Amino acid sequence: LGYYLVDSTMGALCGLTTTKPSAEIKEKNTPPEIKKEVKEDSGDYGESNTAQIGDVIEFRTTIHAKKGAENYRLIDDMTAGLTLDPTSIVVTVGNTTLTAGKDYNLITSPNGFTITFTKSYLDTITGNTTIVVTYKATLNDKAVVGNVEGEYGKGNDNKTILEYGDNHRTEYDETRTYTFSFDLVKTD
Repeated sequence: LGYYLVDSTMGALCGLTTTKPSAEIKEKNTPPEIKKEVKEDSGDYGESNTAQIGDVIEFRTTIHAKKGAENYRLIDDMTAGLTLDPTSIVVTVGNTTLTAGKDYNLITSPNGFTITFTKSYLDTITGNTTIVVTYKATLNDKAVVGNVEGEYGKGNDNKTILEYGDNHRTEYDETRTYTFSFDLVKTD
């Protein structure tokens, strides 16, 4: 019995006064979702593509942020066959480009990055908001090479996960880039 201040893992805050020995609180906020895509040869985005070593590949991660957004951190990991271009990372909401150091903090490595959205930015999200992160990577000489006869091998993965709230996270979403080789035999 008594007075309670309740903070949910997805950002809901409420006061509760009760004289009943038990109470139930239902979360009304919904968890965020992410979608990871890679630009295909057709120019559309999808789950996989093909490229040659040395090609620059375009990636896109879409975050479907929700009201009550709290502690959003996007983590992107690439296999050794992909080299990130850290200067290509752009974060947008609609036609507005977010500012690094103000709206989010960015940490990069050769094969990935982490974007941590600031509390001041997340506090501006009052409804469903679509955040789009675009960036480029080069398929390098460490790429997993498949065989043109149909055995694709494992390909070169790029996976993303969103951490949010108090120790919650989405499932990983990933793309795969394939590259191929062929045998050449010279005869008289």
